[in-house]
Amino acid sequence: MADDSSTDSTTAIVDASNETEARKNQKQPRQPTKSTAGEQSASKPVEARTAASSGKRHSHGERIEKLDLIQSKVAAGHTLKDAVASAGISEQTYYNWKRNTDIAGHAHGKPSLGGEQTDLLALETENQRLRHLLAEKLRVENLELREKLNRN
Repeated sequence: MADDSSTDSTTAIVDASNETEARKNQKQPRQPTKSTAGEQSASKPVEARTAASSGKRHSHGERIEKLDLIQSKVAAGHTLKDAVASAGISEQTYYNWKRNTDIAGHAHGKPSLGGEQTDLLALETENQRLRHLLAEKLRVENLELREKLNRN
């Protein structure tokens, strides 16, 4: 009979451990916050969604103005770090804007080219145009010659 009582106690221990594991796996409901509506509005003011808070924060014109302001402050003797901080942007933002916008205010995604590089680029585009014209003339001439050969 001693065996019967020992198996009952082991079964009870296994059942108890299964119950505790089952409780651990269950999700507990969230506790409601204890702040009232008056406290919430006083601590966190509700901000209206504006165009500035969603996506881009500065228009192209504002970027140009800030870049010009930073450039003038640096020319006046301020450090770049101070000038960028006074404009209200980070240094990384300044460098990103500077890379994507030249000083004249034309956004093009490429850095501005020097005079010789601009001339070289113009010559390359002219060269491409002339190559296409020559290729078209050669196609027409080749077609005419094939037609003459087929007639004879």
